[in-house]
Amino acid sequence: MLDDALTDFEVRPVRPDDAPAWASFVAAHPESTFFHRFEWRTLLAGALGYEDRYLCATRGDSIVGAGCILPLSQT
Repeated sequence: MLDDALTDFEVRPVRPDDAPAWASFVAAHPESTFFHRFEWRTLLAGALGYEDRYLCATRGDSIVGAGCILPLSQT
């Protein structure tokens, strides 16, 4: 049986109101880069016309777990 900590979350597309939680999550991880920042999503869409496919794992209103943000873009 799996631990609830491993199963009690939702993976979903990010929304504009996720920006503060995303920023906090990225800021708390020393291996993050500016490519992980939410603002990078805006730059890719605005300057290059990319369509974002950013995903996050959430529990309630919080982004949870190591590696639970996935910044993807499509050209």
